[in-house]
Amino acid sequence: MSRAGVIGSLRRLGIGPGVGAVLVGAFLLCAILGPLVAPASPTAQDLDHLLEGPSHAHLLGTDENGCDVLSQLLYGSRLAALISTTVVGVSLVIGITVGVIAGYFGGALDEAIMRMVDILLAFPGLLLNLAIVIYLITRVVQRRRSHSGNNRGRRGSCVLGSLQR
Repeated sequence: MSRAGVIGSLRRLGIGPGVGAVLVGAFLLCAILGPLVAPASPTAQDLDHLLEGPSHAHLLGTDENGCDVLSQLLYGSRLAALISTTVVGVSLVIGITVGVIAGYFGGALDEAIMRMVDILLAFPGLLLNLAIVIYLITRVVQRRRSHSGNNRGRRGSCVLGSLQR
């Protein structure tokens, strides 16, 4: 395809992909250069300025601990970029593997995999994510409840009993 054809194809897409590319580029730039341009450490506390609005000293203000919000965003963007690329990479590997298996074996296995994908695509992504998070949170809360409360006193008495013997 000629250069004019590529430019024409990009123009037909509209402004959306260009804006998206600029935003992703700005995010990656913040992730790479964030710690170098951050005005302060994300954990440095300024207890005289708790929950302060934007000012010259703190461009995005401070949080309830007096930490600079801009510094937290710049440092946090690096972790967010790492998590995002990891999730995309893992999803890519799983998707390619399942697709190759379905394409190679075909038949009933291909149909079963396609029905599972159809079921996953039928749910809105945000709703599915919320359901998974709620499930995981309830498991964590149940686990904490089973390891706390009255059980702790009994375990302590067992330990004391074994020490006294």
